Amino acid sequence: MLIFPWLLLAQSTVGLTPETRSVEPISEAEIAEEIVAICAANLFDQTQLREAARQSLYKFAEEPKTLHGTRSNWNTTYGWVNYIENPPGRELAYLPQCNLDAFADHAVDEDAFEVALTAALIDKFAASPRLTKGDHGWTWHFIDNEDRPVQISWIRETDVGQQVTITVQKSPASLASAQSEALTNLAIPITIGETHMLDYAEGDARQVNVYLPEGYADGDGRYPVLYLIDGGLAQDFLHVAGTSALNALWGRSQSVIVVGIETKDRPAELIGDPGNAEEQAKHPTAGHAADFRAFIRDKVKPLVEASYRTSSDDAVIGESLAGLFIVDTWLTEPALFDRYAAINASLWWNDNATGKAAEARMRDGRTRGPIYLTYSNEGPMTERGARLVARAAGDTACLVARDDLTHATAYHVLTPQALQFLFPTDDKHDPEWGFEVPCSKKS
Repeated sequence: MLIFPWLLLAQSTVGLTPETRSVEPISEAEIAEEIVAICAANLFDQTQLREAARQSLYKFAEEPKTLHGTRSNWNTTYGWVNYIENPPGRELAYLPQCNLDAFADHAVDEDAFEVALTAALIDKFAASPRLTKGDHGWTWHFIDNEDRPVQISWIRETDVGQQVTITVQKSPASLASAQSEALTNLAIPITIGETHMLDYAEGDARQVNVYLPEGYADGDGRYPVLYLIDGGLAQDFLHVAGTSALNALWGRSQSVIVVGIETKDRPAELIGDPGNAEEQAKHPTAGHAADFRAFIRDKVKPLVEASYRTSSDDAVIGESLAGLFIVDTWLTEPALFDRYAAINASLWWNDNATGKAAEARMRDGRTRGPIYLTYSNEGPMTERGARLVARAAGDTACLVARDDLTHATAYHVLTPQALQFLFPTDDKHDPEWGFEVPCSKKS
């Protein structure tokens, strides 16, 4: 018989006969795939699992007992289970988190089942399980995606020989509420990406947070990359990754890999000059954006390109001081990214120095990709800086004026439009949806 103790077995005895059902034949491979699909992600708290199993076994006994450590050939380090023995000497274990009724009572070939379940585990977890065999069955040992030890055990019915009958029972409807209550406090982590730690300087590691778009894990396609300045988990990463996912769902912009780059001393890392006297007094560390740019060029981008299936297409987005950094990068090192989006860039810095220098710097003969620029209701210095850069850029720039927004509201409102500008699709949108970028030929 097959039993599935994700937290391995202990024993008590009650003499009852389990029910059986007539079902259509099912192959060993199908059984193995079902086991992994249903059970692999559902490791439960030991105490909750123990109580849920005990409650479900009221179907077979008024008060099933819970014992542990009674069988020397089973390692009970990882958990508990309620256990009953049914005449003639058959064993039944029920773990309510793995509803295996779909293939109950099927005889399967022992050798074929070993091969099928091993293959299914390798396909799920990308690592070979360790198999141990005893006189009455096998146990597969492996580590799941969260580095937790997991075991799947198969007990052979000795009177069947080379065949095994699966008799995992379904808990009755009357026990549903008890089972649900026992599992109420279980929580499964939500995983939305990966974090790498890269040394920005000695003793100063930075988060590089990566969101992989829907479908990335299911194929071998390559994706464009959106680099996000101020991309720490406590900064703008969740906002921009979520907007990217929603845009892609609607076909408003392409599915992209989002790479959030954490900043710490923003004036030092995002501003390219020390500023005027007043600004220097207020932000004495300002002026080292070239170092942060080198960090992106020499460490972040090589890491991303080596670790993920990226295409040759990328862009960068940021707001406020990050927007100033993006405009400065577009002017000083335009080949670093293909396209740029600077939301409400702090171009007021140093009396509009970046905007004033833009026209002269545009005459250096270097090719620059498109840039999306915005300003909102923040005063004349910010607007003037954005207009100076847009005028120097000519048709390369998309300038969006939003006097109805403020510095506090612009980023969340304008990010969907910025992503549509940076990564347009060929979809034709209903005008009523409002998916428009007025200065973009793709909208």
